Amino acid sequence: MADDALGLMDALHVEQFHVLGASMGGMIAQHMAAMAPQRVESLTLIMTSSGAEGLPAPSAALVQLLSRRGAPNREVALEQQADLLAALGSPTVSDDRQALLYQAAQSYDRAFNPEGVKRQIMAILAEGSRVALLNQLRVPTLVVHGTADPLLPVMHGVHLAAHIRGSQLKLIPGLAHRFQEVFKAPLLAAVLPYLQAHREDTSHWAQIDPVTEHNLL
Repeated sequence: MADDALGLMDALHVEQFHVLGASMGGMIAQHMAAMAPQRVESLTLIMTSSGAEGLPAPSAALVQLLSRRGAPNREVALEQQADLLAALGSPTVSDDRQALLYQAAQSYDRAFNPEGVKRQIMAILAEGSRVALLNQLRVPTLVVHGTADPLLPVMHGVHLAAHIRGSQLKLIPGLAHRFQEVFKAPLLAAVLPYLQAHREDTSHWAQIDPVTEHNLL
């Protein structure tokens, strides 16, 4: 997938760019920065991980929700997705069930491919630690993580930043593993100044976020 993203930049004739990746997209972004450090002007990694062994695991209940990918019809699929979105959200935020179902419907109608999601999860599990890769990165990097992330607990972000030389770490209290409206302001406050500091008029942006549960700001 990192090859695909770099290939897209080639096809668009974009030589240098800034990369922002969330969750699995952040893992792909790490590979992009390692594969083409001369092209990646800055790296922003949100709610993602180094993949190292020994980091806190998600709860068994959340893993069970993630594994529910076989739905007999659209209605059941939407209910399952709404359950997952609720579990990935912040415990400090009360979700509206109808809003979650609407988000689930948008995702379903855009691209419902449970086998594809399973392959994504298997790719994450199969890769293992990226610590050796991260230790070699020399790309300006910002790591943003929530203190209430139930899928990749906050130590994933702390560990990630610790292994990228010169990186900055921003922890957002209460943020979980979804882009919820209440956290829009603190997320933008964490990310925009960093991006603006590394932006040049000739630069371009690459945003990597393959997981359909996420709606970027």
